[in-house]
Amino acid sequence: MNADGAVRSNDAILILRASAGLAAPSADAVANAGRQITIALAEAHGLAGETITVPVKVDNTSGLAGGDISIRYDQSVLRAINVSSDSGLLLVSNLSESGTVRIAFASSSSLNDKTIAEVQFRILTDNTSPLTFGTAELYGPDALPLNSKLINREFSSWAIPPEHSQLLQNFPNPFNPETWIPYQLRDAGEVTIRIYNATGELVRVLDLGYKSVGLYLSKDRAAYWDGMNKLGASVASGIYFYSIQAGDFAAVRKLIVLK
Repeated sequence: MNADGAVRSNDAILILRASAGLAAPSADAVANAGRQITIALAEAHGLAGETITVPVKVDNTSGLAGGDISIRYDQSVLRAINVSSDSGLLLVSNLSESGTVRIAFASSSSLNDKTIAEVQFRILTDNTSPLTFGTAELYGPDALPLNSKLINREFSSWAIPPEHSQLLQNFPNPFNPETWIPYQLRDAGEVTIRIYNATGELVRVLDLGYKSVGLYLSKDRAAYWDGMNKLGASVASGIYFYSIQAGDFAAVRKLIVLK
C-alpha cells in the first residue's frame, strides 16, 4: 500500500481508510503524528498455576492508529495463552513462537482507548521473568512512523522468598473506613496483626493463620482491616499503631483513621 516493500500494520491503516471511504487524515492528525508516544507493559505477580493479564498501554492516543509489537518473556516461567482487546481495533496476534508474543493492530482513525491489548499468561513456575518489548513500531493515521518510548517491566512470583521479613505501610493511609496492611515473610509461620489506639489499648486482632514464605502486598494477599474494633463498632478518627508477629519476627508501624 505504501510501496515500502514490507507488509506492516501501517498498510492495514491505509486499507481501512480506503475501504471506509475516508480521505487523507486531517492536518491536526498529521501534526499529532510527530509526537512521541510512550508504550508500556505492567508489572505482574502471581503464583504457579494461575493466569495473569498484562495490559499493553500508551500514554496518549492522539495521532496513534496502528502498530507492530513484539513482547519477550522467559518461556520457562510463563506461557502466553491469549491476546485480547476491547478497543474496537483490527487486531491479530501470534503466540506460536516460544518466548515471544507478536501483535499487530490498526484503525482507520486515532485510537480511543489507552489500553491497546491485554496479554494473558499461564504461570509455569514460581520465579521471575522479564516482560520486554522486542519491537514496538507505531504509526499515525497517515501510516507514517511515530516516535515511541518503550517501558519494560517484570513478572515475579509472590512465592519468591524476600531477603528479610518486613511490615509495610498500610494503604490507603489516611483511610476511612477500610485499609490493607502489606507485609513480606522470609520464613513461613503463623501471622498475627494487632491494632492499638494512641494510648496503647488493644483495638483489634487480625489472626491471619499460617502463611508461606513470600510477598503479601496486593489487596488480595495483604491483611485487611475494616476499621472496626473488637466489638464491631467503627473506630474514631486518630492515630493508631499496628504490629505484626510472625514467628520470631515482630514490627510496629503507625496508621491514621481520618473521617
